Amino acid sequence: MTELNTNTYMLFIGTSIAFLTSLALTLWVKSKARLDAPNHRSSHTQPTPTGGGLGIAVCACGALLWLGATHNYDYYGGALGIALLAYTSWRDDAAPLSPQLRLLVQLFAACAATIPFLVNSPVPAYVWPLIVLALMWLINLYNFMDGTDGIAGIQGLIFTLGLLLIHPSITDQTLMLLAVSSAALLAFLMFNWPPARIFMGDVGSTVLGLFFGLILLTASNSLQQLAAGVILLAGFITDASWTLAVRLLTRQRVWEAHRLHYYQKMARKSSSHKAPLATYVLLGTLVQWPLAFGAIHADGRHWIIYLTAAITVHFIACWYYKAGLQEQPMAPTRPTHQLKG
Repeated sequence: MTELNTNTYMLFIGTSIAFLTSLALTLWVKSKARLDAPNHRSSHTQPTPTGGGLGIAVCACGALLWLGATHNYDYYGGALGIALLAYTSWRDDAAPLSPQLRLLVQLFAACAATIPFLVNSPVPAYVWPLIVLALMWLINLYNFMDGTDGIAGIQGLIFTLGLLLIHPSITDQTLMLLAVSSAALLAFLMFNWPPARIFMGDVGSTVLGLFFGLILLTASNSLQQLAAGVILLAGFITDASWTLAVRLLTRQRVWEAHRLHYYQKMARKSSSHKAPLATYVLLGTLVQWPLAFGAIHADGRHWIIYLTAAITVHFIACWYYKAGLQEQPMAPTRPTHQLKG
């Protein structure tokens, strides 16, 4: 069997295992998990099981362990970071942990996942803390943005499938990571598509943030390739960053949960969780994929134009839906009659 056939075979096996594992664990969690009761900050109206992202976390960790055993020991650091973050987030889904403990775990997970790769890279040591902080922000923003049915899974597929389509020099290792995460996301979305029968929970959203950040780090050999990856995540990055900035400027309690992102306001305005999903799919495939392709093949610093265009599109949506601003309650109307039954 040739090396190409062997790699194709292993990719098929890995993708199949990921899909079935995610499917099985999502079903198991659905039958065992606690219910997430709706409140004034949530976008759902019915108690729904949460923690369905466990299957995604297990698949991500398994893929990194496999690559560590067969290709490069550095991937073991990624597996350790994912496992620690997944365990802590799983506990947090069951009983909220302190913000300080969560941040400490995120810091350790980001360091464990990235430093093994950075040690043998040409990246200057003084840049390492910035990379770790960027990963911590990606972990948190992906968690912030998991607020309506299917949105985190769709953003994930826009990223993974987009890189699979446009990356000109993708390695076998990155190909495996993208394929496994795509399969796991597809299996989970079967139950998270609106109306969702289970939520991803922190165990899935935080892990995806770290996992995608690790893929960006290991698959980017140039600023053009890094820009392309950021373009594919522009929806989440822009909405989360804009909303946080507006909440800071308006002196809101930024540490409290909310539903002020533009995709959440879009869902309420349209009375449907499918509206932001359709928007993300259209912008992802018709705008972000072509812009990412342009950035990855751009000469010199022209990638900045493509990155700016992608961010601007979502900035416009943030502005239109007044992301981050509190919604003014409607004044109550005086009743003119009473219904008698």
